[in-house]
Amino acid sequence: MLRNRFSKDRIYLLGHSWGSILGFYTAFRHPEYLHAYIGMGQVANSQEGKTISYRYTFEKANEAGNEQGDGPGLSDPPCRM
Repeated sequence: MLRNRFSKDRIYLLGHSWGSILGFYTAFRHPEYLHAYIGMGQVANSQEGKTISYRYTFEKANEAGNEQGDGPGLSDPPCRM
């Protein structure tokens, strides 16, 4: 789509955060369309990142006195994210 819009056979593609996943797969599957792929704020391990974010939020809620965060097993994510 971008190649057509800019009338170019090959483009530079930059992916940031979630776009880094899309950019990586585009570069992997269609390198012939790209001069280069540039990744910023790369997602390295999505599952681990979500787990770290969940635990951080849980800890901050408890520090703020949020009693709804108390309970057995609630320090771990409730499901595979």
